[in-house]
Amino acid sequence: MPVLNGTTCPVRSISTPGFDRCPSTLPLSSSFQVEDDTDQESLDMVEALKKLAVSIEKTNCLLRKHTESLTFLRQTLFRAYSKSISSPTDRNVDRKVPVEVRCSFLKIVDVNTVKQNFEAEVFVEAKWPEPGLIGIAEKELRHVDYTQYWNPKLMVLNVEGTPSSERSSYTAKPPIEPGALPMMVMRRRIKGIFRENLELEHFPFDVQELTIQISTDRSVEEMELIEDKEALSTINTETFLDSQEWAIHEHVETTRSETTVEDASATTRPILHVQCRVARKVGYFFWNIIFVMFLISILSFSAFSIGATVPNRLQTTITLLLTAVAFKMVAKQHLPMISYLTYLDIYVIASLVFLSLQAVQNAMASASVTALGQDQAAVIDNVSVTVLLGAIILFHILFGIYIYRTAFRRRRLMSKKDREYKIRKTELEKRKNANHAIIVNATDPKEASDATAPFL
Repeated sequence: MPVLNGTTCPVRSISTPGFDRCPSTLPLSSSFQVEDDTDQESLDMVEALKKLAVSIEKTNCLLRKHTESLTFLRQTLFRAYSKSISSPTDRNVDRKVPVEVRCSFLKIVDVNTVKQNFEAEVFVEAKWPEPGLIGIAEKELRHVDYTQYWNPKLMVLNVEGTPSSERSSYTAKPPIEPGALPMMVMRRRIKGIFRENLELEHFPFDVQELTIQISTDRSVEEMELIEDKEALSTINTETFLDSQEWAIHEHVETTRSETTVEDASATTRPILHVQCRVARKVGYFFWNIIFVMFLISILSFSAFSIGATVPNRLQTTITLLLTAVAFKMVAKQHLPMISYLTYLDIYVIASLVFLSLQAVQNAMASASVTALGQDQAAVIDNVSVTVLLGAIILFHILFGIYIYRTAFRRRRLMSKKDREYKIRKTELEKRKNANHAIIVNATDPKEASDATAPFL
């Protein structure tokens, strides 16, 4: 027994739970065996974790591959769907494809009255809904192959020959609002000479329409050409190079029509007419033709100062008549070969008729002296002068009123359309800015829809 401070102390046996006997001393080999077992279990666990990490990595890799495959399959299906509906018989069974068109006159170089054409550079933008773009990410829309999608096949009908310059591009736009379809946008810039049937009845007080006729190879059953709902067609008045002869108006109008092409199928195709207007400046023709003709007509009365029996009186009138005929030829050089009379033609012909009547009066006055006597012939001569003078004054008054109520009425109408176009353009810009601000600032979709309701 152990001895503590000289006193014998009995040792109490200690029992360990789970063991019937707890030897006071364990063999050394048993201690090493426990440590080896622990290390082996740790190594096995580490190895199992490594295998698990590799397995997770392989699973993630397979998931990525499957995701890419599904994305590719989805895009392929949408493209196949778009291609399948690109044919007119499949795509347009339910409704026509609306193609919104906007045209800008970038530069008008020359308006040729004699050749009836104008040289210009125009920009045409067309957009239409494309269901084949559904599901394609916005970043991927920039790289879509537009040749795989439906195309309206637009063309300009009244361009003469081959345009001197033409560039085209296609882009895709995501839906502007929920529920809308993505849009395919075509932009084309054309520089060339365009035909125009000028209406010259009011010449030289005329207002001419310069038209770009946009049509398509497709029929009216497949698509319809309409004006862009979000932006107006425009004209750049600052780059107008023929301003010495013409004054350009600021408004642009669009009208729609149809034409039937007599081919194998007799297809009826839509046409969108985009028109701007130019008003001829009257100054050149007024001072160089109209005013000179007026002076010739007035100077013809100076022949009445010569006696009726003097031959020089009739010679003076005939000389003035031939001068007026020469001015008629000069005026004709500014016009094409047309089958109707312009206002300038009417004025010049009226002056020629007036001079012809004076020549007839001079001949009759000379004959009346012999037939009726000097005194009676003088009375008839004075009456003839008064009648001719009253006739020419009345003609100028009535013709001036007629021009004011016809040609200048059209000019006033164009000025009114300029003001209406400015108002419409301002309202459209305000509406666009208001809608953009609401979309940006609204936090609740319901608030945004409620707020935009008054503008719809």
